[in-house]
Amino acid sequence: MNNPANVVILVAEDSEDDRFMYGRALEKIGFKNVRFVPDGEEAIMYLRGEGQYSDRTAYPFPHWMIVDLKMPRKNGFEIVEWVRTHAECAVIPTIVMTSSMIPSDVKRAYELGVNTFFSKPHSQAELTSLFQQMLSYWCRAEVPAPPPTRKCE
Repeated sequence: MNNPANVVILVAEDSEDDRFMYGRALEKIGFKNVRFVPDGEEAIMYLRGEGQYSDRTAYPFPHWMIVDLKMPRKNGFEIVEWVRTHAECAVIPTIVMTSSMIPSDVKRAYELGVNTFFSKPHSQAELTSLFQQMLSYWCRAEVPAPPPTRKCE
């Protein structure tokens, strides 16, 4: 997946300010297919293709996910746990981006199977730089194709 314009990223983030900053940073470096959900419950609905997310033209299956840990309804840990127990989704590269740097949170996230864990940068320039570095890595990495049904059962 070498072309950022073709990559679909699902971002589970409850902060409107952070969603705005992420969107600006990702668009600036060429990512046009970013889909945002405000909590873990919506993320799972998106992955399952339920409700409004059943329209895979408007809500395409993600190639990668970026999740916050501290969210309402279902938190980032619950998303990762759900994803890793569903074979169709277990292979989605999952990146934690959070303000929590509690060592037990870092450890638990990796135990649940996240691919990487980052602290949220404090400036737009730092965020753009971090996204550029981490997403250029994932653009070069080989990742499995989405499930044929384009949803996780």
